Amino acid sequence: MLKNVAWLRRVTHQKINKFISSSSLFSISSCSSQKVKDILTFPLTHNHETPPTIETTKKLPSVTRILSATKPPEQQLILLNWKKKMIAEMGEEGFNQMQKDTLSAGSACHSSIEEYLKGTPLDKICPKENSTQLWKSVRPVLADVGAVGNTEFKVVHSHLGYSGYLDCNAVYKGTMCVIDWKTSKKRRYRIQDCYDDPVQVVAYAGALNHSSASSNQITHGLVVKIYHDGQTASVFCMNEFMMDYYWQKWLQRLSQFHKMNK
Repeated sequence: MLKNVAWLRRVTHQKINKFISSSSLFSISSCSSQKVKDILTFPLTHNHETPPTIETTKKLPSVTRILSATKPPEQQLILLNWKKKMIAEMGEEGFNQMQKDTLSAGSACHSSIEEYLKGTPLDKICPKENSTQLWKSVRPVLADVGAVGNTEFKVVHSHLGYSGYLDCNAVYKGTMCVIDWKTSKKRRYRIQDCYDDPVQVVAYAGALNHSSASSNQITHGLVVKIYHDGQTASVFCMNEFMMDYYWQKWLQRLSQFHKMNK
């Protein structure tokens, strides 16, 4: 654990120094003519030095779109090889049906989670048949979630030029977090194995913080991996240090996206 923390701290400082040295004025077309200064060092939390929010009626790209467009080549290769393997085993029609069923089960599970977060007691929720194992997986985690702020809530960072829908922000074991529920057929043991999930969480947190007039900024995140086989969900907590680390990753991806689309 200590080795992992030391590694994260060392890599973070290296990344930040590299970003600062290469940052410059950058024009974001989706934010009118506003230029974002030092996009790669833009803060995660709002303070008096943060540039004011810019009102815009233009459609902003979503977090998921940005992450998809800037996915690292190694991740793209992993997905491509997995898809080829599954099609070879199931046929293209079988693969497409599996994808459809997986999406449907995940959507049903999200609906059950939202029902609980809006006040329905756990023992009163009846998940759809196709999501019973997912519900079994996530139910133990929900017992530690309370003081819900928002669910399926649209957030906009009109200064950096992106938007998205966060699953939830709520208190988990005493700490307010941005929470993202993710279904998986494969067990995840480390947050590094969650690929872009923590980057997505911190992107939503940054947008939520920037649009909030409150001084109570969210500095923690949670990635919850919910399993199709019913195993208890894996919870990956992101403290302030990890949030800052992944925020730098997000700013790099965001900058890359805008450069690709300017």
